[in-house]
Amino acid sequence: MQDFLQHPERRYLFGATAAAAAICRELSIVAIVDDHCSHSVFGNVPVIRLSQAPPDSLVVATQLGRPASAATALTAAGLQHCDFFSFSRYSGLQLPAVRFWSGFTDQTAAHLSELAALRSRLADSLSVEVLDRLVQFRLHADVSALQGFTDRQAQQYFEDFLELRQDGEVFADVGGYDGATTAQFLQVCPGAAHSWCFEPHPQNLQQIEARFHDDHRVHVVGCALGEQAGTATLEGHGSVAAISAHGTLTIPVRTLDSMQLPDLTWLKMDIEGSEVSALQGSVRTISRYRPRLAICVYHLASDLWQIPRLVLNIDSRYAIYLRHYTEGVVETVMYFVPLK
Repeated sequence: MQDFLQHPERRYLFGATAAAAAICRELSIVAIVDDHCSHSVFGNVPVIRLSQAPPDSLVVATQLGRPASAATALTAAGLQHCDFFSFSRYSGLQLPAVRFWSGFTDQTAAHLSELAALRSRLADSLSVEVLDRLVQFRLHADVSALQGFTDRQAQQYFEDFLELRQDGEVFADVGGYDGATTAQFLQVCPGAAHSWCFEPHPQNLQQIEARFHDDHRVHVVGCALGEQAGTATLEGHGSVAAISAHGTLTIPVRTLDSMQLPDLTWLKMDIEGSEVSALQGSVRTISRYRPRLAICVYHLASDLWQIPRLVLNIDSRYAIYLRHYTEGVVETVMYFVPLK
């Protein structure tokens, strides 16, 4: 890293990304190395192919979504490199925060006892391994901890240990986005009784309504879920639309308990950091039906310990599984399966 900072004539970045743009604003860069970029220039910096990078290049990998693959490619090319996470932490440059990672270190270090308690409750060895890797990465910006994680988003939410039945399931998809998870649920459980899809963003909502307009089992609800009914403001679009004090779009908020869903068997939440609030508004529903739960736990550092504590306080008779579905920092899901 010090060589990179001291030798501007050998500075290269791997990946034409927002992270690369941030470094380019702070330092002079010879070129961006990217085999998939269709442009010859990124900002004011030339774009070259990996095969064109000089042997003495010093490279910072700025592909945040696939850090392990980036490291493998650069090592295979014989180039000296470091990852953006380590560079961001130790370079001394004022770089933008990395979403779902920056600021996680101190919070994680302050809650190691709670994470140890969670570790002792996990239902299988893979869950323990996933937790250990995530904690190591958060504490030390150690990308090697992510080695072994691959993109498995096609399997996200649909793990064998859930033992989903083909008939009779009642699903609540909280954070429906474009309805893809609901559609996959109906494929896996073709005899499902009902599927409730909650999505507050109007554009996403239109997609979902169009997708399921002729399926009487799917009930589309245009609201966010929270601890209390009311309104909130939404910031962003697409899959990352989130409740925020800086938002400009006012949306309705309801509690899951107020919906009185009948015989709920499975509850999924991916709502950009509002999972704890939504669970607090679901206490009676969870207590009554003890549904399987699939809750995303990567949006906030505290999700890893607050969400299991909250669920187990509602009902302790759950087995807990933890899975991670990308090479990067996103798509970590905690599952709660009712004990038989």
